[in-house]
Amino acid sequence: MTTGNHPRRGLNPDATIAREGALARVPGAFQPVVAAARAQLATAFGGRRMHSAYLYGSIPRGTAIPGTSDLDLLVALNDEPAPADRNLADGVERGLDGAFAVINGAGLLLYSAATLLSELERHDLGFFVACLCTPLIGPDLGGQLPRYRPTSLLARETNGDLALVIPRWRSRLAESGTAQQREQLCRGVARRLVRTGFTLVMPRWGGWTSDLAESAEAFAAYYPQRGGQMRAAARLGRVPAAAPGQLEEMINDLAVWLVAEYTKVHGTKAPREAGLPPTQAQGYVLEDRLDGMGVVVDAELIGDGEQEGVGGGDRLVLLELGDEGVGLGGVAAAEDRLQPGPGYGVAVPGTGLPARHSVR
Repeated sequence: MTTGNHPRRGLNPDATIAREGALARVPGAFQPVVAAARAQLATAFGGRRMHSAYLYGSIPRGTAIPGTSDLDLLVALNDEPAPADRNLADGVERGLDGAFAVINGAGLLLYSAATLLSELERHDLGFFVACLCTPLIGPDLGGQLPRYRPTSLLARETNGDLALVIPRWRSRLAESGTAQQREQLCRGVARRLVRTGFTLVMPRWGGWTSDLAESAEAFAAYYPQRGGQMRAAARLGRVPAAAPGQLEEMINDLAVWLVAEYTKVHGTKAPREAGLPPTQAQGYVLEDRLDGMGVVVDAELIGDGEQEGVGGGDRLVLLELGDEGVGLGGVAAAEDRLQPGPGYGVAVPGTGLPARHSVR
């Protein structure tokens, strides 16, 4: 089956987006840590608290690199997450990271099943669960969600909020005092832009991918005048640089252009209600688990090499979560995940602000 001059990727025979991971694809080197994660989650959130748990990212896609890739998990609770749940999740993260050298960090997202199934999150977190997450424990929420197609609606609700992130990126760049801080920001910004560039053209491209390089090439086929910038962003998403000039170009040129073009083509993402707990006010998890999710999520910004993905998330993702996610605002990589903040929230790194969501 083809669209344009290329075979459709990432689709089922009925042209809906296929779930990209599976437990059968987990590389042998990572099977012990996945088994340990299952056991620790059952202990921490067992009984009536946990509805289900999921893997996402390079490990269930089968592209993880020992010692480089992180372990990304999502737990759906039967009730809204409370501070005590976040404390338990932090303990699971620390325990897995400390016990298994094969992973370069662990990240655990918490949401209520009701939020994941809500109408507002249907094309953001819902898409993330149904297509980018692999069931690990319990009944699969994906069975209660629709089959997704690469439509303009999906594009809008996953990455149609890039304008909200740019001011934070500018502030973080101005405040970054070390090469490490700039590299972390570079990774999150680059991934979010590649994810957004891909979902901009996704309906025309007619498929789905979480690969950064392929995402950049898909974008370049429709916007050749910006193709060089997007390919450079894909490279920086894998191997970030600390040079301020590269960050400034991505933030002040490519990102600004993307906002205008995205709004013209797809519109803007439905607003999340202010004042809700972060777990209820987040956007596409796929985004930058935060830049470090941005939407999501943004701790996840540590790389898995060339196969690291776009999809979702970096949305696992608060204001910008996301690791390997496509932009789906919420999910981010384990390293980009926000640290616990007051109340329900997860705080955005480098600020005193609660994260909105990440990821990406």
